[in-house]
Formats: sequence, structure tokens, C-alpha cells
Amino acid sequence: MNRTFDTALPAGRNAGVLLPWQGCWQARARDLAVPAELMAACLPLVVVQDRGCYRIGVLGYSDREHVSAVSAQHDGKTLKFSFAGHWDTSPQWTVQDCSSYPECLNWIRGQFPVLQASAGLSFKRMFILDIHDPYDNLLQTFADVSRFVRQCADTGLSEGTLYYLPGWSGSFDKNYPDYTPAADAGGEAAFAELIRTARECGGEVFPHINHWALSHHVSARYPQLMQHVLRDAAGNRAEWPGYLWCGVGHPLYYIDPSSDPWIEIMHDRLTRLEKLGLKTVFMDQVGTPMCNNVGKPTQTNENWRPQMVAFMQRITKLHPRMVMGCESFTLDALPGFPLAQFWGPVWSASMETPRLKPCRLLTDAIGSSAQLVGHLGTLAPYPCRYAWTNYLYLAEHGSARAFRKSRETHAAAGVLPTARLISTFTKENHRFLKSFRDASSAASSATGG
Repeated sequence: MNRTFDTALPAGRNAGVLLPWQGCWQARARDLAVPAELMAACLPLVVVQDRGCYRIGVLGYSDREHVSAVSAQHDGKTLKFSFAGHWDTSPQWTVQDCSSYPECLNWIRGQFPVLQASAGLSFKRMFILDIHDPYDNLLQTFADVSRFVRQCADTGLSEGTLYYLPGWSGSFDKNYPDYTPAADAGGEAAFAELIRTARECGGEVFPHINHWALSHHVSARYPQLMQHVLRDAAGNRAEWPGYLWCGVGHPLYYIDPSSDPWIEIMHDRLTRLEKLGLKTVFMDQVGTPMCNNVGKPTQTNENWRPQMVAFMQRITKLHPRMVMGCESFTLDALPGFPLAQFWGPVWSASMETPRLKPCRLLTDAIGSSAQLVGHLGTLAPYPCRYAWTNYLYLAEHGSARAFRKSRETHAAAGVLPTARLISTFTKENHRFLKSFRDASSAASSATGG
């Protein structure tokens, strides 16, 4: 049942507030005003830090589904929250006081046992290398990326590196679920060679696929899927419009990912990729707010997480050796999708929120149960074409400043260092990789890594 649940926490005007919502942010209580459409909960809790103590408010509910949206405001003495979600029974609001940050983290992990297990991951960084943009432009080939991997190895940046490839199967978002290596990028042979090269150098290829998307452009080839398009409470088809205020892509139908025809297709695609040597894959739109055909969270707060969880359970059972990533961290995605993108301002589909600053609470709380990497829209350090980003922010601030903002945010939140590059920009990459290595080494030394 769709419900809105209101609750509150005492908080002075100068108290700090830590929010693990679609990323992880901190603010002064007096400055906090979060619109519902901005955030959905990665962890369904709020931490108030005041005079050395930590007060945790946790939303509890019997079916363990997450809220679909959260809003918050401060009236001078109290933080008031409104949680929208689907519950069969009324949620409970639990408050716990802790005397230190480590005690706070231990209590959170005790509330969510899935955070206590280790995923066994040890990635160190991620480079985003767009193979195609949404406009049918080939930006770089698999052979180009293989040469870039060697360049990373020469710079000491190949061990533990993920090479994330949006648009690897064709124009970005245009041909799902035709998940085969694009012919104009080199096809299966070059893709398999890239996988071998990356692994020889200590890294892994990380292609972008979508866990439930059927592109409008290819839907005629998949008539068996049309009866499994999800619908909202009003009977409207659940869709991605292909555009938001910040970027442009292609329209998608949202298929019930737990349906047998969808599982059969995805199992076939992943099996073929495993035969090419692939061991890691990214699943787009896992953990994000559900959208309707105008690209906003549905007015009825549709929540299809049970279908996502069922998909995760079935697909990971079929492919137990493959490491799978997701677009936004959510408890529901563990343990199946332990690599999560850090979602939120400014490079993804969120508005700028100057009074919200990044913090490490989410990274510290999840510990070794998952790793956080940069979002698909993470900026490049120089002008180039993108599969997806926040083009308005990029135009307003320019490439260099926008990239610095994303790098500073990742560092403050404990996210793995992430950058978008074009492999054929050899001279620019030589300069960048050296500075990237030096900055990463300095950050690691500062944190004792």
C-alpha cells in the first residue's frame, strides 16, 4: 500500500545532519530542506551529530522494502521527515543514541545484518570509457581501450582498475537488450582481447547493461516481452522517456525483470559474455527511484523493488561467479550487486544542492559488504563527447571545474577515484593519469591506505 509516513528528530539549529540518501550528504540542521524528488534512501536512516553525540533515527518496516522518496525540513528545534513508500503495516521509527562515530557505525550494521558480510572486492579506481554516445557516434574502439589499458599499466594505474564501458553494444540506450559487442567497435574478438588485456594488467572490463530496459527502437524484435511491461496504478506503461532536464538518451520500456522471458534473455546474454571471458557487469537502474513516461518518480510512488530483488536472486544464481554492479546503493541489492555507483548532485539527474556536502557515512557503514564507484555521469577532465552526464552543469562550469567538483565529492564521500576519459586522447591522458595517480596516492596516504 502506498503511504506517507511523517516523523521527527530533536536537533538544534547548529547540529550536523548525515543523510545516506542517494549518495551520502551532510548539512547543518538549520540549512536542511530536501525536496522529495531529490532523494531516495540508500539506508533508511538519519544521523544527527550534536556536541560529540550521535542520534540515529531508523525507519523500520516488516517487508524490508525501502522508501521511494524522502523530504526533510527543520523548524528551529526539530527535524521533520516525510517518507513515501509501500507498506502493508505502519512503519516504526526507532531512535538510538551513540557516544562515538564507531559506535554509531556498529549499531547501524547491527540493524542491517547484510552489511556485516564481506563481498571480497578490492577494486581501487574506475575509468569510464564511452564506446558510443546516444547519437550513433563511435567514440573509441575496443582496441583503443586496450591501448589505454597498457598506458594505465605504464603509469602504475592498472592494478585493481575497472574499465566501465557505456555504449559498448551500440548507441547508448538505443538497442537494449541486444547485448553483444558492437561490430564497429571491433566486435567479439576485439572485446575478448580487451578483457584479456585488462585482466593481464590487473583490471576488469565493466560493460553497461540495463536490468529491465527494452529500447523502443528494438521492441518489435521482442514481442514476447510486451505483455511484461510494468504498469503503474493508473494502468500507464512504465517507461524511461529518453531525456531529462540534464541530458538526452533514448526511450525505454520497463520490463518486469523477474518474468521468465526476461530472465531467459538476460541469462543468454550473460552466458555469451562469460564465454568471452567477462567477470564483471554493470546493471543500470537498480536502486534508483522508479520513473514513469515523463521521467519523474511516479505520482503514485510505484515501487517495483520486489521484482528487482527477484531478478537479482535468479540472475545471480544462474551466474554465481560474475560480479554485478548497480546504479545506486540499496540494501535490497545486497549481496547480489555489491558494486554501486554514487548517485546524486551534480553529474547525475539531481539538481545542485549547495548546502548539502558529501560525507563518508554510507561508505563507512557498508564497510566491505560493497564498494562505491562514480556515477555514469561523472565528468571528464577535458571537453569530449558523453554517453550521459549533466550537460547544464558542464556548460555552466566548464570541463575542468566540473571535473574537480566530481573528484572532490568522490574523495569526501570515500568513493573509489573515478574519471571519464577518451582513450585516443593520448597526450591529454598521459598528463592526466600522472596527476590522477599522484592525487590518489596522496589521498591514500592521508587516510592510512
